[in-house]
Amino acid sequence: MLVPVRKNREGLLPSSIIDRFFEEPIFKVFDDFPMSERGWNPAVEVSETKNELTFSVELPGLEQKDVSINVERNVLSFSGERKTERTEGREYIRCERWYGKFYRSFQLPDTADTEKITAKLASGILTIIVPKKEEAKPKQITVSVA
Repeated sequence: MLVPVRKNREGLLPSSIIDRFFEEPIFKVFDDFPMSERGWNPAVEVSETKNELTFSVELPGLEQKDVSINVERNVLSFSGERKTERTEGREYIRCERWYGKFYRSFQLPDTADTEKITAKLASGILTIIVPKKEEAKPKQITVSVA
C-alpha cells in the first residue's frame, strides 16, 4: 500500500492526521461505487463587473462536445460528462479524479441579458459571459447648478 508523505522543514513525515481521517472505513464506502456512477461538481467562480457576470468553470480534460449550456427562465445551467480513462488489466492503487456526469445551475438576476450570453472552453476552463441589460448598467447623472 502506498502511504502519502509530506515534506516539512525537518524532512519527510507521514501524512497528517486529517489525511488519515479520510482513510477511515466510513470514507471507503465511496471507493465501492464504480467511477462512472459517481457524479461530480466542477469548481465554479462567479465574478461581476458593472457590465457583466462571468462564470469560470474548471473542466480539465473536457472538450466542447462534452459540455452543454442552457438558459431557461433566467436559470443558467451547464452539464456534461467526463468519461473514465481507466485501462483494462491495470490495477489502480489510488484514484482521486472524479468521472461521470455533472450538472450545475445558477439563478441569474433580472438584469442579465440572456440573449447575448457567450461561452468558450480553453485550457480546461469554461468561461461563460452573461452581459447585463443596458437599462441595468449604472448611469452617471450630472447635477446642474441653478
